[in-house]
Amino acid sequence: MLEPNDTAVQVVRDLRIATKALYDATNAITAYLGVSVEQLKLNTPAEPVKAETAPEPTAPETPTLEQVRGILADKSRNGHTEAVREILLKHGGSKLSELPPDCYPELLKDAEGLQ
Repeated sequence: MLEPNDTAVQVVRDLRIATKALYDATNAITAYLGVSVEQLKLNTPAEPVKAETAPEPTAPETPTLEQVRGILADKSRNGHTEAVREILLKHGGSKLSELPPDCYPELLKDAEGLQ
């Protein structure tokens, strides 16, 4: 029986690492091509794997009070203080904290127009 030496042990370790890398690469390529690993093993004609249905797009998240406050503060610092006040009044409040979160997206749309 042969005695393992440090070089032989390192070669085996390196081969295992390389094998895992090849396995991972093969999985990534087959996923990209849309073929199953079984099709590759059986030498059958490659048929695209049926894609899973994409999740339905969800409504964009409502911005937080802090996010809206930061954007409006930037607009105000850039010389649009009066316009920011008018936008707040248009949406029913003199302060941002008085407004319901569901009006934040529309409020931000109005603020986008301020350059």
